[in-house]
Amino acid sequence: MKLYSRRKKSPIKILVIITLLVGASFALSRFFLSSKADDLIVAQIADENIFKSEIEKKINEVFSNNQSGKISFEKLPNQVLEVFAREIYLDKKIIAEAKRLGLDNTLEVKNSIESFKTSTIRQAYINNALKDSVNDQKIVEKFNELNADLESKSEYKYSQIVLRDEGGALNVLKEINNPKKPLKFADAVRKYSIDSVSSSNGGEINYKAESTINIKILETLKSIKKDEISDPIKIDELWFIVKLNDVKKSKPMEFESSKEYIRHILKIEEIEKINGKFIKDNKVKLLIKKPSEAPSENNDSPEAIDSQPNEENSSNENLENSSKNKSSSVDSSAETPESNAQINKKNNEIKQQKL
Repeated sequence: MKLYSRRKKSPIKILVIITLLVGASFALSRFFLSSKADDLIVAQIADENIFKSEIEKKINEVFSNNQSGKISFEKLPNQVLEVFAREIYLDKKIIAEAKRLGLDNTLEVKNSIESFKTSTIRQAYINNALKDSVNDQKIVEKFNELNADLESKSEYKYSQIVLRDEGGALNVLKEINNPKKPLKFADAVRKYSIDSVSSSNGGEINYKAESTINIKILETLKSIKKDEISDPIKIDELWFIVKLNDVKKSKPMEFESSKEYIRHILKIEEIEKINGKFIKDNKVKLLIKKPSEAPSENNDSPEAIDSQPNEENSSNENLENSSKNKSSSVDSSAETPESNAQINKKNNEIKQQKL
């Protein structure tokens, strides 16, 4: 039997093998940990590293509804960066402690996670549908449509007196029209109007677009001349006397200032189409019996008026007149169901809920 002696491997070969092994392990670690390896540590709190990707995620959470554009990490002030880093650190520590206590397995948490999952999936579907239906071309088309509609529209500046009954309204009108000693309209407002806010301004309502004015008030304003005073107008349980102060043509919108608002309007319209696609004409059938709700007490304050709005689309006028009508009070409930500020507030709420 021959014995063969082992040949010693040269140091060069050993070095090559080691190099290959190290290279392979490094490549594997880069493959599996590339997301962290490429990430940048931007802050440290105690023994916890805060990564750039975590900050960017927090930016998206906080500024998800920002209309002026995406906030970039590079433009983030150091003070804000510190706040975000602290919040991320607290999130990590509190979540870890909650898991240690088993709170992540409670029914409440599981239900919340399921609810969030459902809303996220629904939102993903809506975002996918909006991706192609709301674009720059559609925004331009909508802008042109709204501006064309504005060409035939006017804005009205007027004053109003709000009263509780017809008898009182007729008596006030008699005092105003008294040939011997007529009562000035502004004085009648301060003396008799139940609207405490507008009465301090002589009842004056600043320029308002047609579509934001109650249809009865609008028809009356169109039927009288400048400085003319109307007969009493009944709207729900209240009575109004209006005086036309001025009329002017609506101003066209500016594209840049209205672009994001129009985008928002288009999104709402598309969401309504999506809802209609699934609901169609199906009616809701309640399969449980519920005791009749007691009728609510009648509130005849000006703010509680359930008025009839003009049916024309008001999005364009609302946009251009939102800054002009902040002084309106009763008019926001009487001659229109809601002021421009309220309309804008509702639009934001819709956006938060649906977009």
